[in-house]
Amino acid sequence: MKILVTGCNGQLGYGLRELESYPSGWSWKFTNSNELNITNIENVNQVVKNFKPNWIINAAAYTNVVDAESNQIKAFSVNADGPYNLAMAALQNNSKLLHISTDYVFDGTKGKSYTELDEPNPLQIYGKSKYEGEKKIKQTEVPGVILRTSWLYGIHGNNFVKSILRLAENKNEIKVIDDQIGSPTYVNDLVEVIYDLLLNHKFSQMELLHFSNLGGISWYEFALKIIKINKINTRIIKINSSTLEDNNCKRPKYSNLCNDKIVSKYKIIQNNWETSLDLFFQNKKEKDLKIKIQKNINGKIARIGGYVNHYINYKKCKVIDFNLEDGGYGEVRPKKYLIDNILFYIKVFRKELMYLNHGSKIPRPLKTKIHDFHYNPEKINEKYFDCIISSNVIEHSPNPLLLILNFSKIVKEDGWHFHAIPNAKHSYDKFRKITCIEHLYEDFKRNTPLDDSSHISDYYKSAVIKDGYQKKFHEKYPLSYPYIHQHVFNINNVYEMFKLIFNKFYILFDTNENWNDILVLCKNKINDDFMSEYKSIYLK
Repeated sequence: MKILVTGCNGQLGYGLRELESYPSGWSWKFTNSNELNITNIENVNQVVKNFKPNWIINAAAYTNVVDAESNQIKAFSVNADGPYNLAMAALQNNSKLLHISTDYVFDGTKGKSYTELDEPNPLQIYGKSKYEGEKKIKQTEVPGVILRTSWLYGIHGNNFVKSILRLAENKNEIKVIDDQIGSPTYVNDLVEVIYDLLLNHKFSQMELLHFSNLGGISWYEFALKIIKINKINTRIIKINSSTLEDNNCKRPKYSNLCNDKIVSKYKIIQNNWETSLDLFFQNKKEKDLKIKIQKNINGKIARIGGYVNHYINYKKCKVIDFNLEDGGYGEVRPKKYLIDNILFYIKVFRKELMYLNHGSKIPRPLKTKIHDFHYNPEKINEKYFDCIISSNVIEHSPNPLLLILNFSKIVKEDGWHFHAIPNAKHSYDKFRKITCIEHLYEDFKRNTPLDDSSHISDYYKSAVIKDGYQKKFHEKYPLSYPYIHQHVFNINNVYEMFKLIFNKFYILFDTNENWNDILVLCKNKINDDFMSEYKSIYLK
C-alpha cells in the first residue's frame, strides 16, 4: 500500500511519521507545504500522479482559530479548496482520501455529545472553512473517510498542553476558561485509529466518522490535570470566556463528539482522556530521555551487567566491559558437568565477538568483581570514563548508595551515569516489601558488608517459594550474596535514592514484553551534602 501524507510537520503529520509498526509492504510519502501545496491544483495533480497512492491522508490545515477571523481567504483556501483539490486528484488516480476535520463544525448548543447525523452550524471562520471542506469533498464522491476529532495535542506542534507547560515555567498563576466543554484527544491515539482504518477496512464510498478520547471536560479542568501530573505549583484560575480579548471569535460551549459509530462499526478502542494524557507525558519523558541518552552516552564507556542496547548504539563507543563474576547479569561459571563448562565458554565467546563488533578494543580484559566497586574502586586501572552503564546490578548490592557513589569515581566530572533497575512489581520480587529510602540510607551509614544476610529470608519466600522463578537457579547456586536481590525497588525509592546522591537526573519506566525496568540518566555531579556525609563515614 502506498500512502501520501500532507502537512507532515504538523501534530498529526509528525505522529504518522513516528508510527513504529506497520506492514512491510506499506510505502509512505510525507510532504510539507513546500513539496505539496494543497491549494495549488497543478501541484497536487502532479504529486499524486507521480506517486500513485492508494490513500491520501490530509493532515494539512489552517488551525489558528483566532487568526482565521482576519485571514478568511487563506483559511478557506487551505481548509476548503485544498481538500477539494486532493479529492479530485484522488478520484483521477483511483486513490482514497482520509481527511481530518473538527468538532468546531458544531455550535455547541445541543448540550450533549454530537453524532455524525447532527447538522453542523459553525460559529467562527475556522469552523466554517472546515465544514466547507467537508461539503466539497462529499461533492466529488471520492471514497474514503472524513474523520472529525477534537482538542488535539501531542509532543510536536502547538497545542494546549504545551502552552500550559510553557506558561507555568514563568507564571505563578494562569487564567483558563471553564465554560467550554470538549474531549481532549492524544495524537498518538488518532494515529492508531487511522492505521487501523487503513489496515483493516475497505471504503467504497465516503464515510463520516467521529473520534476523540472518552470524556468531556473544560479547558480549566484540563489545565488542572496537566499541572497536577507534572507537580507544578502554578495556580490555575477559572474565568469565563466572555472576558477574553478575542471574544469576537466564538467557540462552541459544548463540542463533545460521540464515538459510538466508530467504536461499534469499526471496533475502535477508545481511551479515557485521563489515561491518554498520562500516556502522553510518559511518552514525552521517554522521548526526552532517549534524546539525552543519544546525545550524552558516547565516547569511552564502562559497562556493568546487562547490555541495555535497545537504547544505546555501542558502535559509536569504546566499550570496556566489567565482567561481574559475582553479580548482576555477569556470568557465573558452572562447575558440575564438563558440558556445562563447554556451553558456558561458547556463550562467553559469542559475547566477546559482539563487544568487538560494538567497538570495544579490549574484549573483557578486566575481571573486576562487584566487591572492588564497593571497597576498592582505586584498584580499577581504567579511569575517567565518559560514562558508566549498569543494568541489573544495583539491586544485588547490600549497599547501593556506596556502590553508585563509587561508580562515579571512575567517571569524568562532566560524564554521565545510565542505570537500569528492575521494577519489583514485574519481577520475582513482587511479593516483597519495597525498600524504604531510610533503610538504604541506614545501610550506607553502617557500611553494610557484602556478606550481609538480612534479606535472604524474604527473597527466598518471594523468588523461590511464591514465584518459583529462581528455584532451579538456587539448586545450583547458594542463597547468599551475590545471587539474590538485596533490595527491592520501584520508581519512588529509585527517585529518592538518586535525588539523595545527584544534583541532576532523569528517570522513567521502560516496559515491553521482555523487561520492565526503571531507567535513570544522571550527570556525574554528587550533591555536596551527600559527599560530606560520605567523607564523615568512610574517610575518617
